[in-house]
Amino acid sequence: MAAIKDLRNPWRDRTMPAKFRGVEFHVELGSRQSGRRTVVHEFPKRDLPFSEDMGRHAIRYAFTGYLIHGDKRLAARGTNVIRQRDALIVALEQFDAGILEHPTMDPMLVMVERYSETESKQKGGYFEFDMQFVEAGLPVLSITDVATAQAVVNAAIDSQIAASALMNQVLRSLSGSGGVAPLLSPPTPEVSIGDVEIQ
Repeated sequence: MAAIKDLRNPWRDRTMPAKFRGVEFHVELGSRQSGRRTVVHEFPKRDLPFSEDMGRHAIRYAFTGYLIHGDKRLAARGTNVIRQRDALIVALEQFDAGILEHPTMDPMLVMVERYSETESKQKGGYFEFDMQFVEAGLPVLSITDVATAQAVVNAAIDSQIAASALMNQVLRSLSGSGGVAPLLSPPTPEVSIGDVEIQ
């Protein structure tokens, strides 16, 4: 009689132990949560609302994972379940984002929101982790973006000043006196880019 592991299906063929920052763990239960950020506008004396799409919710992943004594994968790497537990705790508490290798999905960059580790005398050698991750994403306006935007604004200001000086020179020539006060003064714009003010 064939064992369950011998039955072939696409999910079982693809499923592998999960990893976070390269530390492996088994997954008993996993979930993914997201959706759309929706603002519902409701108006007086009107039955129909207007629902406005404000973009996607951040993707969140939750795992119930475990490590167990006697795992052949750990033994093959010359380690044991205690050291693997300690390594996973260090990975979960480490600063900033890390790579999460999902059992059936592509790797992703995530932040750890929280986790809990449970062990019991009855299940000696079995360590259970409840972990919650959120996608790291990208900052809206990084320092590099600000520097680039400032350079663009400065170049535009320089161009305006040069154009203003040229126009004043042309106007003086047309007046024939050479002593006419400038009709155009160089601009002194103040530009705000995000939370950064550029003068």
